[in-house]
Formats: sequence, structure tokens, C-alpha cells
Amino acid sequence: MILQLRKRLVLAFILLILIQEASSIGVTPTNFEVWFEPDKEADYRFAARVRETEPSNVVLYAKGDLSDNIIFPVNETELVPEEWTDFNFTIKFPALMAPGLHENRVGIAGKAKSGPDGGGTGIGVIAGVEILLYVRVPFQGRFLELKNFEISTGEVNKPVEFLITVRNLGKEKVDDATARITIKDGKGELIGTITSDSKQIEPRETSTLRAEWTTSSPGEYIAEALLIYDNNRLTVPPKNFRVGDLLVDIYNVSAPPIKKGEVAKVNVDIRSMWNLQIDKVYADLIVKDASGAQVGEGVSQTVDLGKWSTASLLIYWDSKAMPVGDYTGNVVLHYAGKTSEKPVIIQIKNPSIFAKLEENLLVAVLIGVVILMMIFNLVILLVRRKKNNDKNEKK
Repeated sequence: MILQLRKRLVLAFILLILIQEASSIGVTPTNFEVWFEPDKEADYRFAARVRETEPSNVVLYAKGDLSDNIIFPVNETELVPEEWTDFNFTIKFPALMAPGLHENRVGIAGKAKSGPDGGGTGIGVIAGVEILLYVRVPFQGRFLELKNFEISTGEVNKPVEFLITVRNLGKEKVDDATARITIKDGKGELIGTITSDSKQIEPRETSTLRAEWTTSSPGEYIAEALLIYDNNRLTVPPKNFRVGDLLVDIYNVSAPPIKKGEVAKVNVDIRSMWNLQIDKVYADLIVKDASGAQVGEGVSQTVDLGKWSTASLLIYWDSKAMPVGDYTGNVVLHYAGKTSEKPVIIQIKNPSIFAKLEENLLVAVLIGVVILMMIFNLVILLVRRKKNNDKNEKK
């Protein structure tokens, strides 16, 4: 048990040293992306820095399917603390590679330290850092890769911009690239189709296709795009977007029926259709009877409504003095100097006899006791009458 504990402590100590060594080396850049050049050589450079207080010996290495083709002028050197040191390496490309993206790594690691006596009693492996090296091998013919699909923040009656960025990973020029964009509403119902501009795209070139669309209806939408280039097709993943307006929509108002003498409660559910926060939003209520005369009013709490968010407001109306009947309420929402309105019906009912009994349990209990006493007295009266009759018959 003690031996296992010692082994774990030694392992933890070694890992701690490895982590410190790894974090003590910094590199720039952290990745390269290069194009495959058959039977050619290309030179690249990066820099490294160590944060230790003493000079550190480091070794350079490569990983991946091109590891044997990556050559360093020196495989081992010394870094001066807090100073950036430049390193060069050469890629000797083979004659052939499979089309697509090949991931390799260029690494720099601290060299194992020797013991105090100069022997090799130090740690055998010291962690380091690695630079990602992506090698792109072009495809035969024309081949477009989607890099990005962006949709600008939209406002009603102003153009919404659609940007589809692609890169030509083929060996041939694309003569005609265009995008067909289908727009649907939040329920998936088709609204319309637009077409982007057309571009020629050279091999290795990145280009952006643009399209615009304008609507007067705020809300949430879905854009589905199809990229068409020289009789080829590339489906772009759909993307949701919003078109906003400085509008707060009252999408639901409800007032549960109440009994005479109660306080009415009106629920107001609101939804922002704007891209920014709207402060100090509140609602008030005007209540009128069947003749159109105003009989009451109320006001809700005030809220700050975040962009594209929802909230619920409560308005109370003291209707205790009002007779039974239906009343018409008008909810007016106030926000950013604008208003929205929605009607609501408030119904006041007579409480049923059972409801009254529930409200006054003592009365119900007393009535029950009286009824039981009446039944009890009736039974006693009947019993006495029967006894008297029996006595009379015996005489």
C-alpha cells in the first residue's frame, strides 16, 4: 500500500514538472496552412520563447504523413529566457498526395535534464508545444468549399445582406458561381427566393457572393441556400435570422372570470421585436361597462425588456363595488415613446351557493348542526309518539 502511494506521488511530481515545462514554451504562429506543390520545396519560419530563468535546451521534431519530408537546419538548440528565437524548416513535397486536407505537426520540446553528477538520471521525456501544419492538396477539376454563411442584423424596410464565402479547392477556375437563397418564415412556410451576384473564382482563391432581401414584417426567418457553380451543386446548411422593428407585441391578454367582490387580475404577455434592449416598459388598463362609461383603471409594474425577449405584466383592478356583468378592458402598452393596444373582457359572476358555503365554513357547519338537530328531534318525537300509542293500545 505504501509502495503504491509512493509511485503515485512520484508520478504526480513528474506530471507537474511536465506541465510546467509545457507551459514555459511559447510559439508564434500556432498554425500554418500551405498548398501542396508536387516535387517542390518551400521554406517556413516560426519563433519560440522560454520563460524560465536559465537557458533551456530544446529539440525540434515533426509528426504526420509528411514528417519525413519536413527538414530542420538544426534539430537541437538553446533558448534564451524571455527572448524570441527564430526557427526555419523546409517541406520537400512528394510527387503525389491524396486530395484534401492533411494535418501535420511541428513540435518543440525541452530536452531531458541530466542529474547533478552529469549522468542521465533526469526525466526522459519533457513535454513541449506543437504547431499545427495543414497541407491542402487541390481536387481535380472544380471544387468549392463553403467557408462561411453570414446574414446581417436586419430591420424592417431595410436590406438584409446575405454573404456566402467560398474557396476554390480545385485545380481549375470556376467560371460562374452563384447562390440561390430560399427564405421561409419561422413556421417553415415559403416566402420567396433571391439570387446572389455571380463570380469567377480562380484556384486557391476565396470569394464572397452577396444577395439582399427587404421585408416590412418583423420576425424570425430561415434562409436555405444552394450554391451553383459550373453545373455543380453545394447545399449550404440553413441558418436562422431575425428582422427587427422597434415594436413590442402584445401576443396574449387574459383575465380569468372572478366572483363579485373580488379583485380582477389581467395577465399581459409581451414580446420584443427589436435588436436592442427597451427600458421602462409598462401597461395600463381602462375598464368600461356595457354603456361605455369608464368604471375603473389599473397599471402594471415596469420592466426593462431585453432584445427579442418576452415578459409578463400583471394589472390589478379593484372591482369589489361593481355589479355582476361583462366589462370591456383596453390594455395600452407603453415603450420608447410608442404604444400598442389590445382589448380584454373581464367577467364578474355571482358566487354559487356552494361557493358561498366554501367561503363561510362556519355558516355551513352551523347549518349542518341545525339540520342534524332537527332530524334528531324529529326522531325523538316519533319514538315518543310510538311509545304513547303502544301504551294506549294496552289499556
